[in-house]
Amino acid sequence: MKICIPTEDDRGLDALLADHFGRAPFFTIVDRETKAVHAIENRHAEHDHGHCNPLDAIMRSGADLVICRGLGRGALARLQQAGVPVLTTDHDRVGGAMTAFETEVLSGASLEDACGGNGGCHDHH
Repeated sequence: MKICIPTEDDRGLDALLADHFGRAPFFTIVDRETKAVHAIENRHAEHDHGHCNPLDAIMRSGADLVICRGLGRGALARLQQAGVPVLTTDHDRVGGAMTAFETEVLSGASLEDACGGNGGCHDHH
């Protein structure tokens, strides 16, 4: 299983999680089977709200699951339509998010909790 985690940098398990999925400069991919960790650049990090489309990069990475701190309704809907589950975390590093995932303490993202684009929602904690 490959897990995609939106991050501010490309420092592997020490990478800082981005507060908002679509504005993350990188997506850190963790392969649970091989333990390999690598980052891919988010070419859509700069965009108008509701116009992020990093799904292609995530699908090309082979990710089966997304773990993030927060995301918009449109991104969540597109991921759900593609069959990619999304879990949320309060952890600030990839390693902490992975530990939380392994111990099953993460919850699923819902449209009710997602950012609706009304401002002030890019600081998900």
